Amino acid sequence: MFKRSARAAIAASVLLVSSLAAQSDESLTTADLSSLFPGTFQGVVHGLVEVKITASSNGRLQGEMAGETDRGRWRIRNGRLCLKWNDWTEGEYVCSEVTQQGDWFHAYSGGHIRFRKI
Repeated sequence: MFKRSARAAIAASVLLVSSLAAQSDESLTTADLSSLFPGTFQGVVHGLVEVKITASSNGRLQGEMAGETDRGRWRIRNGRLCLKWNDWTEGEYVCSEVTQQGDWFHAYSGGHIRFRKI
């Protein structure tokens, strides 16, 4: 059950994603997202589960959450951050617009994740 919840949370989330958006309710642009990624991020899924994500310049992802790890791919398409995790999203891309509130970024796609660059 936890693994399924974690997958849903990560799928909704691991849409990580910075000062970049003028207002907290405005979505980051493709250029904003491109200046934010690649990098290493601390995230919180559904306000409960912490996740650490490393997005490499070659489009690869590595994530650690609740003692589990996963690998995948990231890309930016039409102003949306898209993440694909081998296990957490069952190999499917999950895309979301990203907004910013202070130092934290927010992504929604069937759930909520907030994250910041570390």
